[in-house]
Amino acid sequence: MKIRIKDSNGNKIILPIPFKLLILGLDITPYIMKKTSLHMSDEQREVLDCIDFKILSKSIRDLKHYKGLKLLEVTSKEGEEVSITI
Repeated sequence: MKIRIKDSNGNKIILPIPFKLLILGLDITPYIMKKTSLHMSDEQREVLDCIDFKILSKSIRDLKHYKGLKLLEVTSKEGEEVSITI
């Protein structure tokens, strides 16, 4: 997965994110949430509780078969661009 960011000045940043690292992060997020929930506000905890990280992780695993697929492409009025590509 690649995240491309371009600001209005033409500066570009490309962040390659390995799928295994992304999946690992999603798999350990519920454990980290249990340990840090005391330091979160009720609103933050409520939002994170709505996310099913197992289903999200499975979806990411399925997406890796669609290399080149653009998940997101956004351009602001100021000329900033963000795109996420598998």
